[in-house]
This record gives sequence, structure tokens and C-alpha cells, in this order.
Amino acid sequence: MKEGSLKPVIFLADPNADSAARTALSLERRGYSVRAHPNVRSLLKAAVKHEPDGIVSELRLPDASALDLIRELCHLSVPTPVIILTANGDERTAVQTLQNGAFTYLPQPVDYDELGIALQRAVETCRLRRHARSAETGHRPAELIGVSPRIRAVREMIDCVAATAVTVLITGETGTGKDLTARMLHYASGRAGEPFVPVNCAAIPADLLESELFGYVKGAFTGADRNYDGKLLHANRGTLFLDEIGELPLALQPKLLRVLEERTVTPLGSSAPKPIDVRILAATNRNVTREVTESRFRADLYYRLNVISLDLPSLRERPEDIPLLASHLLAKLCKRHERPIPRITPALVLWLQQQPWPGNVRELENTLERMIVLSRAPSLEPPADAAAVKTILPFFDQKKDVLDRFERHYLVEVLQMCDGHLGKASRVSGISPRQLYNLMRKHDVQG
Repeated sequence: MKEGSLKPVIFLADPNADSAARTALSLERRGYSVRAHPNVRSLLKAAVKHEPDGIVSELRLPDASALDLIRELCHLSVPTPVIILTANGDERTAVQTLQNGAFTYLPQPVDYDELGIALQRAVETCRLRRHARSAETGHRPAELIGVSPRIRAVREMIDCVAATAVTVLITGETGTGKDLTARMLHYASGRAGEPFVPVNCAAIPADLLESELFGYVKGAFTGADRNYDGKLLHANRGTLFLDEIGELPLALQPKLLRVLEERTVTPLGSSAPKPIDVRILAATNRNVTREVTESRFRADLYYRLNVISLDLPSLRERPEDIPLLASHLLAKLCKRHERPIPRITPALVLWLQQQPWPGNVRELENTLERMIVLSRAPSLEPPADAAAVKTILPFFDQKKDVLDRFERHYLVEVLQMCDGHLGKASRVSGISPRQLYNLMRKHDVQG
């Protein structure tokens, strides 16, 4: 599907004109643009000129088989997913095509609802492959992956607001893709050729954050032996991404508000404001509304940042995306570690979908990376202790077990991020020092 195209383009390989017409009509009613081809040769010739978003093919065609079609598409670097239609008795051959790269196969007579669902997944896969190729060549970042309604809604919102200069507040748990979302907004905008400047407000000490953001002039303070523009000026004409905006000290919040209102920045030690043209994106894993209510975040700054809100779903809220995510992450990780891509077994998919994933996509990626590094098998299976996951405990016992695992995992991550500094861990997590200490003692976690 070309940029700006409303309908995904589907190539249909079927030598029977009547059945091809019926299938095409059904798919067109579902919003696809269908182009029928009577044989492999015709389809390949068209695919090289206009790469389709999906291919539906009979298993056996007059001049070749679907297996030959898949091989030729690979040879021609046309990575379009292929759905195979099989007659009775062809299941063994169809499985062979799956092993050689087919997306899926469906029995005949065709259930058009089932075909529509398979095509939706295939088209989404094709879109993600193209974005991955573009990301590798430096044209644009990777994309939020998934076919769930929640993640599709986020992508639609990004498409809607990216080209504007509107300020966006991105919310969501750790590991849900807030940084990636910000980059997507930048690279889909008219500012894509200008700087994208990320600042993690939680990673910079509070006493340094002001000078890092706003810059300073020579002599502004001890050690200021030169002029420094600061991140806001570095992002001029581009995008400034303020990650973990909830960690911005209260004393700095009025100054950031002034930047948003006046579109100028005044470096430390200077009285001369400098005009800037910066789009500001912000992200947090905190409940900012509660932060405002409890006077830890200024209401006027919150309203200025929250012109458009993008709430990213947790992985627990979109388990249907896990198979696609796992495939994408495995391909990336295997390339990094120079390993062949293993097959994901149905048992592993089920196990992955049963996990709570408090660290979301980041934790899923780490889990898959461990599996790749520690296994040489052609297929990935669930861990040896996976049977314990499937045990159904009484509701409150199960709830306590999940919460305990989440608390321990969260403590370990936040303490690692803060290098064991309990004061900083308390500020980052929003947990009081006393409660943090009690949780560490409960789970036997060392600082």
C-alpha cells in the first residue's frame, strides 16, 4: 500500500475465473483492492512493478506451485505475505509451504470471514516489514507493532497529529514504547529533517537539569567557562522529547511553562531571551492527574502539555499482539547475535501470552534474547518450569502471586536504574522511602 493509499492492494492467484471473481468480490467488500492473476508468471511480473500488501494463492497453479511462488518472491526481494488456499488432501504440501515461508494456509471451500481475518494480519505484517526496512536504511524509525484495536487506535492518532505542531503527552507503563511513539511523531512530521532531542528528566540530577535544558552563558556559575545552548536550543526547528516529565522539579516547571507560552528560552546568567521554534513532546509512566491533585505537578503546565494525550496500552491489555511482536523481536535479535531464526512453537506463544509482563515489550524482548542466547535448538519452547504458569490457583492466591512477582521485578529494575540509590529510587518510583524499604525487606531485594 503506497503512502496515502486508502485500500491495501491484494494480488489473487487463481486460474479459475469464476472462483477468482467470487473471492475478489468478497475481499473488495472488506475494503481491499484486488487484482487477479491466472498464473505465477503474471503475478510475479506485476509484483515487481507494484509490490502488493498481501497475496492469496491457490496451492497449485498452471505454471508453478505456491512453493515456487514464495521462492521467487524471496529471490526478487518482494517480502509480501502469502496465504495459500488448499484442496482436500493437500494439507501435507501446505505445511511444507509454511516451513518455506508462507504466511498461513486455509482449506477450500474458502470461509471468507476467516480469509478476511488472515488477510488483516498479513497486511499488518507487510506494513511492519516495510517500516523495518525503512528504519534499517535510516529513513524512519520502527513502528509500534500489533493488530489489536488499542494499538491500531494509537497508530491512527499518530497519523492524525504527527504533521501538526501540537504538544503531545504520551502516557503508559515502563516498556510500552513511549520513546518509540515520540520518534514516530517526529519522523512523520515536517520536522523530520531537523533534530530530535530526547531528555530523560529522571536520569539528570535536579541541580543540573536546569542548565541542561535552558543552557547558560559563560560565568553564570562556578565552572561555566563557556556558553552552552542547552537542549531547547539544540532542538530548534525540531522536536524536544521530555521523557519522564513527572520527574521535572517543581522549581523548573514555571520556566518550562514560559517556554511553551512565549516560545523563547533564557539561558542561565542571561537576561536576553532567545526565540525558538520547538515542538515539545512529553512522556510519563505516572498518573499525572493524581500528581496535580497532590500538588507535585503544576496544573497549568499539565494543561499546556496535555493538548493531545496518547495512552499506550500495556502488553497485558493486548495479548493478541504477542505472536507478531515475538516474531518481529526474534528476527531483530537473531540478526544482532548472528543466529538463525528459530521457529516459535504454539506452546511458547501460549506461555508468552500467559505472562503478566510488568516490563511490557522491553521485558518480552529481554526474555526472548535470553532464549536465543541460551538455546541452539531450531524451535523455541517454554522454559522448563512453564507448567507452573498453567496451574490455576484460587483467585486471591493467584492475584497475590502475580502482585508479588510484579513488586519484586519492579524493585529490581528501579534499583538497577538508580544504581541502588534509595532516595533516587523513591523519587523515580513515587514510593515513599519507608514503603520502599519495607518492600525490599519483604522480597529480600538488596539496594
